[in-house]
Amino acid sequence: MLRSLVGSEMCIRDRCKKKSKKSRKTPEELAAEEENNKRYHEIGLEVMSLASTRWCTLHLKCTINVHLFFTVHVPVNETRLANIYDRIASRHGNSISDLTMYKDQVYESNVVAPLTATMAELGFQGTPEGDPSTYPEYDILYDFKPRQTKCPLLLSNPYNAYDYGAVFDAEDKSNSTSKKLGRSGSGKM
Repeated sequence: MLRSLVGSEMCIRDRCKKKSKKSRKTPEELAAEEENNKRYHEIGLEVMSLASTRWCTLHLKCTINVHLFFTVHVPVNETRLANIYDRIASRHGNSISDLTMYKDQVYESNVVAPLTATMAELGFQGTPEGDPSTYPEYDILYDFKPRQTKCPLLLSNPYNAYDYGAVFDAEDKSNSTSKKLGRSGSGKM
């Protein structure tokens, strides 16, 4: 067993000697090879940066109510506009329809469509995944109509539940009569 190990060790040394004789290159060849390796390394880094997931920050703002505002961080190559549509609809309890989205400002020329397009296809740029504060930020404004329904609970008007006019008028009348009689509203006598 020892002899076979020694024999294989000798074979490895012989191979190394043969390779070292073949690998002797001129300085020009070494410089060209080094330049080639550097160029391919740069190309590899560029391809890796393009292949990495790019992210952006979307500020989703309702045009009807300024209090309906939320922010999401999304990968631009993987997120479709339909995903954003679903996020907005779920934020409103799926009670909206005819959702229209605009990029930056509400103009017909800024309508974002079709729903099957990715964010990258719609012109949204991204940066490699990392700190969300470094992601490019975009405003998406949206407008919608309430969903048409036949549900009596959803169709009821909460302001008709009480006759607010009668309630507020009665309070005003009671306050004015107590002032005429010289009574204070504090309850002290």
